[in-house]
Amino acid sequence: MSEKESILDAVTKSLTKAVPGAVSEAVQSLANKEDDPLVSGVLGIVADFVKENGTDAIEDVAGHLQSLIDGSDPMAIYKLKESGVYMSDLVDALQGAESARKARATRMTRALSIALKDVGTVVVKAAVLALK
Repeated sequence: MSEKESILDAVTKSLTKAVPGAVSEAVQSLANKEDDPLVSGVLGIVADFVKENGTDAIEDVAGHLQSLIDGSDPMAIYKLKESGVYMSDLVDALQGAESARKARATRMTRALSIALKDVGTVVVKAAVLALK
């Protein structure tokens, strides 16, 4: 392995370890800025999940959250628990929430899953910014 390849390998390994924590912090900061506890709760769940499990399954978890919010999959709560997501009181809040709040939580979850789907793009953008 050349020196260049060794450097790239070391940087890649370092980024791979750092990305879940950075993504989790970014999502949690979005959750902290939300006025609606329903949306904040959904984002907090995603932040916790990414911190514990990495970004690999974020699309699945976001899909299950969307199904739970819009009620399209009665098994979504169990699928989330199987994925290691702790739901706490959010299920009760989702069941009692009006449709506008559910729609906002769904939009935010969908946007988040799309944005995080390609973590490689996020890492490249961060690297480019860091090099400026």
